[in-house]
Amino acid sequence: MGYTCSECESTFREKKNLQQHLRKDHGLEKYNCKYCKFKTNSPSNMKRHTRVKHTNFELKCKQCEYTTTVKSDLNRHVRSKHLPKNIQCEQCEFYTDTQPNLNQHISRIHTLKRCDECHFTTKSQKELKNHKDTQHEPDDFEEKSAFNMLLYEKTWKVRGFKDPLSTLRLYKIKIANTLQHYLKTKGPMKWYIGMQVVLHKISSEGIITQEASPGFTSRPTNTLSMVDFEELYLESSNKIMNDFDNYNANGSGWILSRVQLISVHIHCYSPFSTNGDTEDTDNEESY
Repeated sequence: MGYTCSECESTFREKKNLQQHLRKDHGLEKYNCKYCKFKTNSPSNMKRHTRVKHTNFELKCKQCEYTTTVKSDLNRHVRSKHLPKNIQCEQCEFYTDTQPNLNQHISRIHTLKRCDECHFTTKSQKELKNHKDTQHEPDDFEEKSAFNMLLYEKTWKVRGFKDPLSTLRLYKIKIANTLQHYLKTKGPMKWYIGMQVVLHKISSEGIITQEASPGFTSRPTNTLSMVDFEELYLESSNKIMNDFDNYNANGSGWILSRVQLISVHIHCYSPFSTNGDTEDTDNEESY
């Protein structure tokens, strides 16, 4: 499942990344007034608005003497004191007054939640978040696309000091999820992965004298389904590792500092030509 920006063609796997993009690139207001529909990006503007417009502001319940200055508190009061709770959860003793509230309760308490990067499952959203924060690399990435995503590129910023092979293993599921989403939305594709590392050379005194950031890529490969992903990803990883080893061969003197970026590059293609014959994909070039 992906989240597509309503203002442009950018797509994000997690809702929080879409919201961050909307605030950063399209000016989505981050702060909402508790008393009215006013919105702003500035906390100081919100404080000024509240002071000018809502000083001594009071909300009253229409059915009793309850008062509050917070609209959400009034809504909560009305639901808890004045609306009949005649909808019961079939799995526990929870009662509510609306079906959406029941659906939210079932989703939060009784629905099994699965990690999209491994086989971990839990009924707790908090446990799922803690699992992803502690067991998987964060989704710190950038996306680029053109021609309605016929050309697409996703690049992750790698954190910490990791060797190329472990990085390829860590980001395998993220790349698989990206390819699978592209297959569902755009269809067959040609793709390859890339990696950028940071290397340095040091003098006999232990001082860094040179630094380089070479990049290495796999060969472009065609994909109609995810059935052969494991094999193709292994081939891609081996190609990158071989190129990396060759770069450092023959006493080059380079020392690996860290992996900086890992990326997947995709372009949509049709496996059949207009006359019904299969394309000669061996002659295609990656972009």
